Amino acid sequence: MTFTAPAGTSEFVKRWKPKPGDIVTFKHNGFLLSNKKPKSPSLYRMRPEVTWEDVVASFKEQTPRSTRNLLLFY
Repeated sequence: MTFTAPAGTSEFVKRWKPKPGDIVTFKHNGFLLSNKKPKSPSLYRMRPEVTWEDVVASFKEQTPRSTRNLLLFY
């Protein structure tokens, strides 16, 4: 899946200068139900110690959880 995530802070960009293809971690606020992309993603940190092969090897398909709350009254 491809999506655009802005830097969390301007300090992140000054310090790391990320380029396309760099491996990064990002924060988000859940997933959109329609296309399963992350809501409000922002770059969190660079991962220079991780290779793309490491990412592929550790990938697990996860299904987004619903953010609805269920209230039960007894």
